[in-house]
Amino acid sequence: MANPVFQLLLLGIVCSLNILNAEETTLSYNHTTETHQEQQENRESTSKKFYHNEWNRSEQRNKIRNLVLEGIPRTANEDVYQIVEDIGRQLGFENPLEEVERADRAHLAYLPHPECIIIRLVDLYAKDKWLHEYRQRKLYHAGWSLREHLTKASHELLNMTRMWARKNNYRYIWTKDCRILFRKNSQASAYHVNNVEHLKWITNVLENQTPRMRGDLRGPRVTIAPPSPAGPDSPPPFAPAPPNPNEHAPPPPHMPPSPPPEAPASPPSHVPPSPPPHAPASPPPYVHPSFPPHAPVTSPPDMPPSPPPHMPPSPPHETPVSPPPHQPASPPPHFASPPPHMVPSPPFS
Repeated sequence: MANPVFQLLLLGIVCSLNILNAEETTLSYNHTTETHQEQQENRESTSKKFYHNEWNRSEQRNKIRNLVLEGIPRTANEDVYQIVEDIGRQLGFENPLEEVERADRAHLAYLPHPECIIIRLVDLYAKDKWLHEYRQRKLYHAGWSLREHLTKASHELLNMTRMWARKNNYRYIWTKDCRILFRKNSQASAYHVNNVEHLKWITNVLENQTPRMRGDLRGPRVTIAPPSPAGPDSPPPFAPAPPNPNEHAPPPPHMPPSPPPEAPASPPSHVPPSPPPHAPASPPPYVHPSFPPHAPVTSPPDMPPSPPPHMPPSPPHETPVSPPPHQPASPPPHFASPPPHMVPSPPFS
């Protein structure tokens, strides 16, 4: 019989192992559940960002022909079109209302001056022309301002880009066709920002000096690395390749120059061309053996001319045969005796 102390010790070891296995299973299940929840939250967050970006693009596309006129206070019984006409004349246009499709007073809470006028122009060319005249004449201190109509998300992204540009010493921030662009200086290349995630990636790429980066969730690849400063000894960015000294060098002595190509000899003009070899000679004319070789062949005077070979002679005229006179048909002969199958049989005796 086994020692009871040994049995109790063995039972305790088995129970401890079971408890440890149960704890490991619980920890593994909790870790798997947390990982699954994190993945689900990441997918939902990515989906929300994607749909938010798509919605913002759609809204911005609808406002791409609009201009926002700020700094004009609202008055009683005001004529919005008269205000727009006065602004257009300050920009140098004789008939500015010809390019205006619609003008309305609006309240945009995210702007510095919420009470503004939305001007919708006929096309993008007219909108670019109005903005160009406003910037060319430098009417920033005229008491009113003219800018593109951005959505709330795009306006917040513009403010974030300006703060980031001041921090990283970028001088130029502007908008073009409702896209946010930035540039380091007047000689550097211009780049655009798609959304907040794109701006964060730009910051990380510039800090890590990565040459290329991805755009937003559906944007193209965008090169944002600034160009290297040109030193006194550095070649221009599009300098031509140096000439090759061996390009026009003479051939080496062991390689004789190739002779010039010889012109093909033309045939002499006085030699007539020979007939082709496949053309057979024409046969001599046929002469009947009964006639002398040089005697003319004539037909006798009393012989009528024969018909042409392709027309056969017509047959002689035949007299039509008259039909025989009508004769009545004779009746069939009378049979004295009945046919054999109708002869009565003799009586039975």
